[in-house]
Amino acid sequence: MIRNQSEKSTRWFLFPRFLPSVIVGIVLFSCNDKKSTTTPQALTDAEILAFASQSGYEFYRTDTVNANGPHGPFILVRFNETAQSVLDETNKLPQGASFPKGSTLVKEVFAVSGGTLIRRYVMHKKATDPKAGINWVWAGFEADGSVNFPVSNKGVGCKECHAANPNRDGAKIFDVY
Repeated sequence: MIRNQSEKSTRWFLFPRFLPSVIVGIVLFSCNDKKSTTTPQALTDAEILAFASQSGYEFYRTDTVNANGPHGPFILVRFNETAQSVLDETNKLPQGASFPKGSTLVKEVFAVSGGTLIRRYVMHKKATDPKAGINWVWAGFEADGSVNFPVSNKGVGCKECHAANPNRDGAKIFDVY
């Protein structure tokens, strides 16, 4: 019996000595969560144009508006299904709401109301994209698909004006009409 008591006390005597090492090991192991250090893949101009060319878009309105803005005189704006999912009964993004990731807004520009398409500008919601500006990837294209505003610009020249309305997640169309 004394021998068992001795073994028992020896075990309890050794336990406090090893406890700090065990705790340090657990902490070091649990802190090594192996987070990815890779940069998210940036979208290309071609991918943004492909988003803008997909079906399933709905026009915000079907009449062109004389926007008299930097994009051209007459515009139509359409939204992909992801963006449409958060629009209210008036087809607008509610004040203070945000478009979900994967939303795409396409602004089509015409020289005259009802005329031929001359260019399009695209906003695609992907906040993690290294080329995003205010959570959107921005690009512009001529009617033939050639790039007139590359994604590499990171929205410089666009986001400054679009950020002026943070209550609509950068979508200016709701201010125009």
